[in-house]
Amino acid sequence: MPRPLAVALAFLVLLPGIAAAPAAANAADDAALIEHGKSLYAERCKACHGGDGRMKALGRSKRLAEVPMDEVVAKLRDYQAPGEHKAMQDKMKSGLSDEDIAALAAYVETFPKP
Repeated sequence: MPRPLAVALAFLVLLPGIAAAPAAANAADDAALIEHGKSLYAERCKACHGGDGRMKALGRSKRLAEVPMDEVVAKLRDYQAPGEHKAMQDKMKSGLSDEDIAALAAYVETFPKP
């Protein structure tokens, strides 16, 4: 077999495996991010928003299961900034890094939608 044809054939045979490797790594990263979000949610959010995000915190807030991920991120980032916020929310949301916020949003995104 001429060399260029052999190289092309090898490329075609190996391409699916090469393409799948980043997808598998991304899936593992996504799973780790969601697991981190689950842990943060359990310690900071679950008591008021419920295990599946369907409770309205203090009977007033939106149900997290109904909130789009970008809105969750925006709301959590608002609480990173100095300002007047409710004391309970300050306590629960203080000290969250950008990675923590991304993890919480990724986990909330897994909630079943009503």
